[in-house]
Amino acid sequence: MNIVCVGDCGIDRYLNSGTDSLGGCTLNVAMNMAAASEPTLSVSVITALAEEHEWTRKISDVLVTAGVTVCASLLHGELPIQKIQILDGGERFFKGYEPGVLTHWRLNKVQCDMISAADLIVTMVYVQIIPTFEQVLALPRQGKLSVDFMDMADFDKDLTKVEAYLEHCDFAFFGLSKSADQKLIDAIKSRYSAAKRSELAVITLGPDGAIVVGAGICVEVPAVAVKKVVDTTGAGDSFAAFFLAKYLTKQSVSDAMRAASKRAGQVVQTRGAF
Repeated sequence: MNIVCVGDCGIDRYLNSGTDSLGGCTLNVAMNMAAASEPTLSVSVITALAEEHEWTRKISDVLVTAGVTVCASLLHGELPIQKIQILDGGERFFKGYEPGVLTHWRLNKVQCDMISAADLIVTMVYVQIIPTFEQVLALPRQGKLSVDFMDMADFDKDLTKVEAYLEHCDFAFFGLSKSADQKLIDAIKSRYSAAKRSELAVITLGPDGAIVVGAGICVEVPAVAVKKVVDTTGAGDSFAAFFLAKYLTKQSVSDAMRAASKRAGQVVQTRGAF
């Protein structure tokens, strides 16, 4: 199965320590998919990188070393930067985002052809990447589409604001809080339990585990207990990557969720998402 991950690869800037590391949702997902070690899956990344940035080579090298194919547009400008504050207990808090070269990135023909031919397209949507996301949606495609809607903050936590996007999705991921987002969780459950096609919503809830909802499906798993949470950056990305990798290789929803939960538990015990 040919999986194409489309979106941002860049820098996670940790404000506590003043240090940088490789990051970006697409990089995180691709690296975790590679770590799932499913031999029937072939993973590629389509992204935009800064042609003059010293870390562009690092990004390409880490992906290629993991067995991921890279198709990057090299553009003038800066790499995307996610500014992260680590709170007590290891919880990450986003303090700002600089999209860099993503701002003026347009998919080229080779990238469009790869997306159209993929068995699964994995991407995400947030304000700064909407132009690229909508390019992906407009392409003809033969495979399934997985979209991460993050915490829905860019859409005012209102599911109706992304309904036009959800209609295209085979898998929709959400990273929410059981205590703060119950109304939205209920709306997702209601929509997907009444789905008329084989679409799934995956809701990750941090320490409260995760839920998968679809027509006739509602499966919950608890979070894996860990000794110490160091950094929750990329926990949702690692969960999504392992869930998709296991589910698409014919594991049950429950088994795929347990594997994903275990992987997320491993990731939060170290800095970074892979």
